[in-house]
Amino acid sequence: MYFAVRVLVALLTFAQVVSAVPALAQSSSVNTSQTAPVSQSEDPSVVENNEGEDGTENLAEEFNLPPRLLDPHIDTELLELLLLPLNEGELASASAAWQRIVQQQVQKVVDQTVRVRETEGETADLFRNRVTELTEDRRHMFNNFVVVLNSWQKKGGSEDEIAKYRAYRNEVPLDL
Repeated sequence: MYFAVRVLVALLTFAQVVSAVPALAQSSSVNTSQTAPVSQSEDPSVVENNEGEDGTENLAEEFNLPPRLLDPHIDTELLELLLLPLNEGELASASAAWQRIVQQQVQKVVDQTVRVRETEGETADLFRNRVTELTEDRRHMFNNFVVVLNSWQKKGGSEDEIAKYRAYRNEVPLDL
């Protein structure tokens, strides 16, 4: 029994030390770079979330489409399946919604790219890494946008209308 109590005390002490290490590291960290510490407004991980659950719900309501269809991170194959029952008018709405999704993502990439140019050192590197992540997300979203456009075209969508959406897609460089 005495041994079990000692083991329990040792484990609790270890847990307290382990949980205190991150706080200790934060309080004793020294900024050795020449740049100022990153404020919350400059934190690359803080990006306006226009695509979260609420954003998707609002977009779905606005365009009268199922929210799942407008999930920015939806798997492309699943999106293709969900598009099958939609008619030409619904696909026109889906195309407009997906253009909004990719437009918001392009804006995020542009905003973070501007921040890279406005900062230096480690802060710029953090923003540069964030740009890379956002660009990968944007590429996936553009692929899904094209899937929606292709489906609309196959179901008799207006060539002129579809051409406008494709022009937007073609104008945005994927390697920004």
